[in-house]
Amino acid sequence: MARDWRADVVLYPPMLPAGLLAARAAGSLAVVHGIGLRHPLFPLGTDVLPPVVAEAGVTAPPRHPDAELALAPDSLEKINPSSPGDGAPYEVLPLRPCTYNGGGEVPPWALKAPGRPRILLTLGSVAAHNDGQAELLSAVIRGSEVLDAEVVVTAGGSDLTALLGELPDRVRPMDSFLPLGAVLPTCAAVVHHGGMSTMFSALTAGVPQVIVPTTKGDALTNARVVEERGAGVAVDPAGCTAATAAEALRRVVRQPGFRAVSEDVAAELAAMPDPRDVVARLAASAAAHRS
Repeated sequence: MARDWRADVVLYPPMLPAGLLAARAAGSLAVVHGIGLRHPLFPLGTDVLPPVVAEAGVTAPPRHPDAELALAPDSLEKINPSSPGDGAPYEVLPLRPCTYNGGGEVPPWALKAPGRPRILLTLGSVAAHNDGQAELLSAVIRGSEVLDAEVVVTAGGSDLTALLGELPDRVRPMDSFLPLGAVLPTCAAVVHHGGMSTMFSALTAGVPQVIVPTTKGDALTNARVVEERGAGVAVDPAGCTAATAAEALRRVVRQPGFRAVSEDVAAELAAMPDPRDVVARLAASAAAHRS
């Protein structure tokens, strides 16, 4: 497809190195688009070229892309234990993340700050994962009583009534999808599972975080970086009770340092190069590559 379309650039995420093969087969610029904190790129996993790639004239497995788009500001990458560092044999271009959480109906109340602290509670958009987290969700809701907080619960399509039973009036269970970017500006804090998209949505909005890393992969790294940067706290899911949730929420909401650091990171993100400028650089590089 890349070859037939005569693509100038093949853009692919770090975990799909087949994009690198497609770029080389098409004679295109190979550009990795990061999805959050930087991590080492996934290897091809083989030294044997697929026939369709070899037939295109590629004689050896490519080792690295031509460029990487990096979304995290320096203050996060300096403490990112998984960062590949500055020695990459290709250009690393910083890119301001433009958080987009997908479409969905946004109720009017979500756009207005309530008279009490609003806590957004989400464990991601995968219902199968959320369905196994009733105890943890309930613990956080009970813990939020310490702030007399309004809690907005979004759980990826899970039946929250069946999952959590009868809830206090101050809790708003969302049965339909709620774009996080719409409601986060009115929130005092967000409690989440450590997903990269939720983390960066909160950072972009300057909202303190409580991360309970219930998923595998990069959740532990995300929690560690947010905590070390001072933009939130991490809570071990195995020890997440109403009491530990209450303490974490009390800290991030009532200690102003967490909000201040979160807003500092939001300012860092806003100052990163605009996508239009980065695309212009890629277009110039692609033109030089073709010539």
